[in-house]
Amino acid sequence: MFVVPLSVMVAWVMGIQMDLDFKLLETGALVISILIVSFALQDGSSHYLKGFVLLLAYVVIGACFFVLGTPSDQVNGANINNIPVISHNMES
Repeated sequence: MFVVPLSVMVAWVMGIQMDLDFKLLETGALVISILIVSFALQDGSSHYLKGFVLLLAYVVIGACFFVLGTPSDQVNGANINNIPVISHNMES
């Protein structure tokens, strides 16, 4: 319960815009991961297939975020409109 507020505070200190306004993909990933983990831990036993299902869910959620990509106005949390452009004159 402390990870998300801590992440917001660290992002604020680093100057990265981050808020608690989760979009559909973030909310869906959270709900799906909670459901998968609760089904995996329901009977109290574990074996390799349950671990494989959990790893597969992790990979699928990561692939969804990778395919969605970064918004065009943000690169690594920074606004690309504020990045200064440095030009060099190559006169000899």
